[in-house]
Amino acid sequence: MPAKLDIFNLFSRQQEFSMTNLQYLAILAITLASCHQVNPLDDSSTTGLRGGMWLFQLQTGQVVIPFHAEVAANDTGMCLTIFNAEERIQIKDITLNGDSLLISMPFFNSLLYGKVIGDTVWEGRWIDRNRGEDYSIPFRAVFKDSIRRFDLLTRGNADFSGKWSVTFSPDSVNNTKAIGLFYQNGDRASGTFLTEMGDYRYLEGNTAGNQLAMSCFDGSHAFLFKAEMRRDGSLDGKFWSGNHWSEKWTATRDSSATLRHPDSLTSFDLKKPLNTLSFLGSNDREFVLDMNRLKDKVTIVQIMGSWCPNCADESRLFGELYRQYHKEGLEIVGVSYEKVSLVPEAFEKIAHFKKSAGVEYPIVYGGSASKKKASEDFYMLGEITSFPTAVIFDKNGEIRKVHTGFYGPGTGEYYSKFKGDLEQFIANLLLE
Repeated sequence: MPAKLDIFNLFSRQQEFSMTNLQYLAILAITLASCHQVNPLDDSSTTGLRGGMWLFQLQTGQVVIPFHAEVAANDTGMCLTIFNAEERIQIKDITLNGDSLLISMPFFNSLLYGKVIGDTVWEGRWIDRNRGEDYSIPFRAVFKDSIRRFDLLTRGNADFSGKWSVTFSPDSVNNTKAIGLFYQNGDRASGTFLTEMGDYRYLEGNTAGNQLAMSCFDGSHAFLFKAEMRRDGSLDGKFWSGNHWSEKWTATRDSSATLRHPDSLTSFDLKKPLNTLSFLGSNDREFVLDMNRLKDKVTIVQIMGSWCPNCADESRLFGELYRQYHKEGLEIVGVSYEKVSLVPEAFEKIAHFKKSAGVEYPIVYGGSASKKKASEDFYMLGEITSFPTAVIFDKNGEIRKVHTGFYGPGTGEYYSKFKGDLEQFIANLLLE
């Protein structure tokens, strides 16, 4: 069992940590705040942590998943910035009391907590409450002014850069296809994997000889990918997600690797026009999605969840589109399916998600985080297989496109192309 948090005596060295869901939500008012105009902390800082780069190591029992973060000071106290390749996750919701430290992660229902040992070591646990009360992984963080690096064997001099055709669980009848996008600069490596449900966001690590290792931590994901290049140039790899999942993967270099187009994965039936869909809006008011709401508007209905990293990436883009085209007639409505059982908790999460993502369009509550439930609600669609799924209606209230999953900014040119194509598609619909 993990150590527990007591919200009423959160940082007492004599107390064990314990917390209920509602108590946790009370302290989860997090903003994705900028750490601009920060200064390194010095040895006399009241935070008790040395300013600069820290190496964190999540110890899953099978493998160690590293990430690095920078500790700095600003006008309100301490700021932490987590690095994943080009991604920067900046956090100011940090509470220190004595030698106990609590960091609430932006967007997702997770936190880092533990005890400061001197000013260069911090030990504790990462708790991901979306996976249950008892899901936690111990970590150790040390002050180390360097980038993350894996200790790998050093034979050979392999080049992993390029596009790869990937198969996860290749020995299983339920294997899945993906595309690997890897970038290499010297022995530094970064990249991501694209699947038909979305992408694995920002991965970072290094190579050595014929081996590759990359990791990611964003508060929801704790990923580690390792691979070894065979003599024929193919890859033999393994993937770990936290301490709950691992699987093999293989890959062959393929500059023309493709997946099915995201617009082709979820079918829709034009013979089933939109009748009345009813969801729960803010202040317990019914939110009705019907032809009257869609008439003379171009509308995107975003089927999502506040716990979903790809949904967060999509929401940032949709927020941009809403600000750009709302006055011209674009409406966006998010329908969020949440991993909580109590309605007040669901709205707490939705409100926090909107604030963190900078979303101005309405997000209503659809129910529990179930693809089956979402498929039943959106009866005019085929089976919903991914959060997020976006349904685009024209001014006549007819479905013109259903986009499954989301390729976020970590996918580079895939994201740029999708963003450009979507903007053009919306602009054309608005002109009809």
